[in-house]
Amino acid sequence: MSPEKENLESKKFLGIHFRCCNVYVRIYKSKEGKSYRGQCPKCGKRVDVPIGEGGVSSRFFEAI
Repeated sequence: MSPEKENLESKKFLGIHFRCCNVYVRIYKSKEGKSYRGQCPKCGKRVDVPIGEGGVSSRFFEAI
C-alpha cells in the first residue's frame, strides 16, 4: 500500500449521506482541527460539522 493511501485510511472521518443527490462520502477534519468539512461530489453542497464538548460519538450522518 502506498504511503499516501495508508495515511488517508488512518485519518479520522465522518460518513455523510447527502440526500440531495443520494450519495455517500467521507469528510475529514479541517486543517485547523476544529470541524469536519466536505461537500457533495455532485451538486457541491457544503457541510461543516463542528468538533467540541457535548458532541456525539456517532460517525455517520445525513445532510439534508
